[in-house]
Amino acid sequence: MERLKEFLQIEQEGEAIIPENRPPGNWPAQGAISFENYSTRYRADLDLVLKNVTFDVKPREKVGIVGRTGAGKSSLALALFRALEAEEGKIIIDDIDISKIGLRDLREAITMVPQGECLHSIFLRL
Repeated sequence: MERLKEFLQIEQEGEAIIPENRPPGNWPAQGAISFENYSTRYRADLDLVLKNVTFDVKPREKVGIVGRTGAGKSSLALALFRALEAEEGKIIIDDIDISKIGLRDLREAITMVPQGECLHSIFLRL
């Protein structure tokens, strides 16, 4: 019973579909990504793992993200899939704030391809 009670208290993910905020069927068409003053944490009682991150990726641009262990590389990927929700700021993909759309619409439109143990490629369905 204690375990069931624990699971009932876990914060739930966002809605799968938000009917009034569905992206176009061809979204993302270009693949532009913009992080705007984005901050997030893994849990409310923990420190921020990404702090005021701001950068733009132009359509079709290839970007490599490197850094030491704990620098936030995986957290950036989790943020794109909204496995981590924004504490502040936003992520825009092709002019759509991803926090405003349903998780199914988002996660069906982008793909992560694992490469080895710690490298990932993220593709936007174009």
